[in-house]
Amino acid sequence: MTHLEIEKILDAWTPEHADAAQREGWDLFTTTSDDGEPVQVQRIDDPEELPAGVATYLPSNCVALAIAFTGTGAHHLAARTIIKDHFPKEWANMLKAGAMTGGQVLEAEIY
Repeated sequence: MTHLEIEKILDAWTPEHADAAQREGWDLFTTTSDDGEPVQVQRIDDPEELPAGVATYLPSNCVALAIAFTGTGAHHLAARTIIKDHFPKEWANMLKAGAMTGGQVLEAEIY
């Protein structure tokens, strides 16, 4: 997948989505990881570098995935849709994180 293709996909991730996710301590990030997807749900590693009160500290990326998977806000739905439709390895990670935390979403959102 090219950089331009990734940018086009991420057009659906609005600044409002990013702001809401960051307040919860996570966001969608582009990555160059050889063993993963080019876009991943990750915790914000250094929330103290953002303006005061903007981000919550999360202990792991697994927690970030679980929040994105189980949340009911527009940003949660947008993240799930983007990941499910374009990044199958990260979607599998999100499903695992949701299952580990007992998360539930509507079946229609999964398939």
